[in-house]
Amino acid sequence: MTKQPETSSRPISDTELVDALDAAGYPLEIEVFKKLKDAELSPVLGMRVKVRDDGGSGGFTTSEIDLLAQKHIHMKPSALVHGVTVRQRSMIDVKKVHAPRAFAGICGVDRDPPEKRSLRCRVGGAPAWDLFSRRKGDDTAWVGPDGFATCLDPMNQGAWCVQWAVVDRRKNKRNSKEWPAVATHEEGFHDAFMTLDRASLEANRSWTEFLANQEEENHYPEINIALNMTTIVLDTPCLYALDPLSRKLTPTQWLTIERYTEHRGAVRRSITDVICLKSLQLWIDAMKETSVRIERWLEENADGLKRYAEASRS
Repeated sequence: MTKQPETSSRPISDTELVDALDAAGYPLEIEVFKKLKDAELSPVLGMRVKVRDDGGSGGFTTSEIDLLAQKHIHMKPSALVHGVTVRQRSMIDVKKVHAPRAFAGICGVDRDPPEKRSLRCRVGGAPAWDLFSRRKGDDTAWVGPDGFATCLDPMNQGAWCVQWAVVDRRKNKRNSKEWPAVATHEEGFHDAFMTLDRASLEANRSWTEFLANQEEENHYPEINIALNMTTIVLDTPCLYALDPLSRKLTPTQWLTIERYTEHRGAVRRSITDVICLKSLQLWIDAMKETSVRIERWLEENADGLKRYAEASRS
């Protein structure tokens, strides 16, 4: 039996109710939702997703992500009988960062453009990852100078970080008058990163399996590409990027956090964007520019796409 938290019978005033909901971030979610809707990114609010339970049971649990932003691109170039669909999506967690707390990223070695492109999103669909002949050891059609992943370059604006921390003041147990600044992997943020990572992995897997089962009946375009990204939006004045060697601290509006996550028995590397609420429009503009580049690339490379698809399915 689950132990219930202790409560009081004292009535909750309207002011307390509003303050509690605001502190939990619900009005903030609605604010972000409206901005995404105005940008025609077809947002979904409070989406329940399947997350792998890696506790040894081999089963699944579900968790809620705050928002899903998405853009579907469907084209039918003459070279493709049934056309091509690209699902550009980002799972989003929204959080308030109450003063005096601050969110900081610790910079590492900056990645070159091909590596940033390969980490930018998880790729699924049909024929999915093999679409660009990666199984033959040639990924230039994916991350090369003219590859499909160049369409994602507008999203790679954040300071590249290999660690993160929330900095807050904590009471010194030995001296109650001192409140030193302490950096921690705060549990709420850690859970957000993990949920987004695992949800995007499962979404990729489920969509790819679904398409594989439908492919023979031609219910869907012959090429489906799913691009799944993850984002955390913080209501805070700014973020900070620290160069650990020079100890230089730089205020910024966008961080890209590189992380490793164990999932289904494998360790997977991925990235999550962390952005300030006031810079959400910058992120929206990057999403929309990515869509424009995808459409242009599909038009210019339809013949090549057809060859890649045929080679992947052979």
